[in-house]
Amino acid sequence: MAEVIAVIGVMASAGQLLAYSCVIGKSLKDFYDRVKTAPEKYQSQANQVRQLVFTAELIRGTEALDTPLISSHLETILGVIRSLDATLKKALNESCSGSKRRYWTAIRASKREEKISRGFAVLEESKSNLVLCILGTYGNVFVPALRTTLESVGRIEDAINNRTSIMPLRTKKEPETNKEKEKILSVSFR
Repeated sequence: MAEVIAVIGVMASAGQLLAYSCVIGKSLKDFYDRVKTAPEKYQSQANQVRQLVFTAELIRGTEALDTPLISSHLETILGVIRSLDATLKKALNESCSGSKRRYWTAIRASKREEKISRGFAVLEESKSNLVLCILGTYGNVFVPALRTTLESVGRIEDAINNRTSIMPLRTKKEPETNKEKEKILSVSFR
């Protein structure tokens, strides 16, 4: 009886060891994949940051948006962008270094990843504040423009709908002569 219990204990231990081995194996694979894709991920994030810089410069260069309040929001955004850009450049350089160093850097990268995530969260919040500021400042201009645009789209849709009812319906029989084709074309362009 004691031998049976010992065998069951050994089997349970072996099963537990196998389960832990699977967990460790999956964690190592995830780690390897994260290290392998890190340069592309950081490059994509750096491109996003560059596009935001261009957008901020475009807003700053727009005379109608040149107000102290909007400038203040832009400065906040640009400060976050500079910080993110420095962190991303460092991460990109480290992720492209030699393979041994790259793996060691990836082990220590959790704080950097958290800093990047936090930076993008602050950036999103700052962008939302800027949009609200612009809408609050110029909303009275945008709403009538939007209304006019929607009315224009409605008129275009009506014109298109009326135009198709004037055009002859296509029959199964194709025109055989050039005169028949010309007749159809002259009717459809009136």
